[in-house]
Parts: sequence; structure tokens; C-alpha cells
Amino acid sequence: MLWRATSLPIAVLGLLGAFGCGTTQPTGTTVLRGMPAPLQELRVEAGLVYERLVAGDDEVAFTGPARVEELWREARGRAERDGAPASAVGVVASAVTALRWSATGRDDPLAMARAANEVTGATATLVAFYRSGLPPDTLHLDYLQRELALDGLAGDLASAAAHARELEAAWLAVRAHVLAAGGRQQTDAFDASVGAVKDAIVARDLGRLVRIANRGVMLATSIHGVL
Repeated sequence: MLWRATSLPIAVLGLLGAFGCGTTQPTGTTVLRGMPAPLQELRVEAGLVYERLVAGDDEVAFTGPARVEELWREARGRAERDGAPASAVGVVASAVTALRWSATGRDDPLAMARAANEVTGATATLVAFYRSGLPPDTLHLDYLQRELALDGLAGDLASAAAHARELEAAWLAVRAHVLAAGGRQQTDAFDASVGAVKDAIVARDLGRLVRIANRGVMLATSIHGVL
């Protein structure tokens, strides 16, 4: 069983309910305006691989990376035809390759989940090409919340503290844009989420950190909708 390598039980932390596993689209993924369909589909599939891994699905280690690679071939062709910078394409290509290699260590689901999240995070470079007016850190918000959830599951408070600092910096870079777009409710909620993440880390409460980070993914999705 793939999930045996993890010491923190999913059921205790309430992760399944927060992620909404069993849906056809990851709960922390939203359709971004102005994005080509192949890139959207790549982001969705990487998110599904992540969710299935944290839900303890063994089979995704065999099928997920191959599906991500297939979608990336289409998305890459589209991006190159559209004139996307080679550096932006290369970042995503490296992340997709890393996900494939992570599948060789199927006894470490958290490492593979991180690799899947890296694919989603890497697409921010291409999103910036298609949506030049979107604050660059916008797509880092959900990525960092997922990283924090994985830190909590791994019991890695040092990594969680580092990711919390990154999350706060990314949010400060985006916050004024969300307010200007009329997202006062989203701004207040994300302010509270960032503060709660920091409090959970100080309290060394891993279960609370995971729950807060999961909710933070959903809040980041609502911010994508505003911008």
C-alpha cells in the first residue's frame, strides 16, 4: 500500500474532506481567463495527481505522470507556437520530468505529491506569458498552501516555517491587486489564513496546519476568480 510510508493518518487530519477527493477537477484549481485549453488541462491533471496521492491512491503512481506528460506535449506545442519564452517552457518541462522520476520511488507518496504540485507551480511562468497583467505571485498562493499541507503531513516544521514566509511575501505582492479588483471579502479571508498558518506553526500543531492550508487552497482559488 503506497500510503504506508506516511506517519500521519489522513482520516485524523480531515484532509479528504477538505480536498473534496473524488471530484473530476481538483478543488484548488480554477479556470483562468485567457489561458489556452491545453495548459488549463495540464494544471488540472497535475492537481488531480496531487489529490489522489494525498488520498492514498496507489494507482496514480502508475497512471498519473504518464497522463501529465501526454498533456504537457500538447500544451508545450501550443506554447511554442504562440511564442512563449523558451525559459518558461523549460521550467514546466523540468517539473514534468521530475514528476515522472518521482514515480520510481512509489514508497514516498509525499515526495511524489510535491513533484505534482511543482508542475502546477511551474506553470506560473507560462501563465505570466498569456496573462501579462496578472500579478506573478497570484499562482504561488495555492502552490504554497499545498506545500504547507505537505509539510504538516511530513512533520517538517522547519520547511513549514520557510513556506509560511514565502506565502506571506507572495500574498503581500498580490493583496493590493485583489483589493483593487473588488475582492475585499477574499482579502480579509486570506489575511486571516496567513495569520492562522503562522499561529499553527508557532504552536507546533501539525493537524491544524494541514486543515488551515487546505482551506487556504480554496481561498487562493477564489482569488484567481477575482483577478
